[in-house]
Amino acid sequence: MANTRIFFTSDVHGSEVCFLKFLNAAKFYQANVLILGGDMTGKMIVPLVKQGDGTSVADFLGVREVVKNPEEQAALEKRIRNSGYYPYSTSMDEFEALQNDKGLVDKLFSRVMADGIKRWVGIAEQRLKGTDIKCYLSPGTTTVSTSTKS
Repeated sequence: MANTRIFFTSDVHGSEVCFLKFLNAAKFYQANVLILGGDMTGKMIVPLVKQGDGTSVADFLGVREVVKNPEEQAALEKRIRNSGYYPYSTSMDEFEALQNDKGLVDKLFSRVMADGIKRWVGIAEQRLKGTDIKCYLSPGTTTVSTSTKS
């Protein structure tokens, strides 16, 4: 009979780099069960607002970021995800509507949070495919927040 070895963590708060380390912990610690037990989801949406000149602008960690092409946008989105936030590409019109309607923000946050969880489940399925490792995820509760700067 094989021993069960469990790796448990919580409070990754949406940080994709922390989630990837969580998945890698199974091999490092020779665990056959991974449990992410709460406070899994991100903290905030970071809007990337499309501008008329083809660039997108975001306020990320107090710095105005301007992305000029898809490669720069992908790099910024990765930094945002690794920091525990949700990147969200939007138009100026939608951004302004979100600033003026908390209900819209709540709906959007629920959607991007669910998309983020689906993304992570897909990553886990891909990384753990062909192993006998069981992985259990518990998103936990969250508070909705969004940046209001562009």
